Amino acid sequence: MNKPAPRLATWLLIRFSSGPHGEAIAGDLMEQYAAHRSTWWYWRQVLSAIRADVVSTVRDNKWRTAAAIALGWLAYVATSFPATWLIRRSRLITQQWLSDISPDLFLWMLRLQSTFIISVVCLAIGWGVAKASRRSAPAAVCLLAMSLLMFEYGMIAFFFATATPARPLSSSELVAPALLVLSRPAAILLGGLIGMRPAIRATAATP
Repeated sequence: MNKPAPRLATWLLIRFSSGPHGEAIAGDLMEQYAAHRSTWWYWRQVLSAIRADVVSTVRDNKWRTAAAIALGWLAYVATSFPATWLIRRSRLITQQWLSDISPDLFLWMLRLQSTFIISVVCLAIGWGVAKASRRSAPAAVCLLAMSLLMFEYGMIAFFFATATPARPLSSSELVAPALLVLSRPAAILLGGLIGMRPAIRATAATP
């Protein structure tokens, strides 16, 4: 009896395969995995195939990929204004509901609330970029998420390098922004994965 390949890895491979060779790669990997290959080996091959597909997509669709990334950044900037307004309005409601909790817990609630709203916006942006770019969607979504991560971490580093806080910051105050900002590129990737049309049929899972 053939053992089934890891579902998450297979799902990612299906979503990221934009070329006509994707079905052949998936079938070959599943056959080799069924022949007593390890799960670590399967994941390594899937990630290698995804990386190769993204590189080839950028090489073959430079302008289309660049346009999709630009569209994603335009949407990110444009939605930052209504998102900021919604965060401020929701904070007023949170202050009314949670006025009796400790200041530290209240600060964390505000951070999580803002992170959730921005993540939903990024999820929609990733989905829209994937739908708009179609064939170059895997590369466009990945590069958009990477550029957003680099931008946000650059802004955090710039803030900590130039700001002069009135008191020494605690470890949680230093680490929290770096961790919470990961939700933005992660939401971009998730939205893009949801929006990508699978190029491999589900029947490819059966050798």
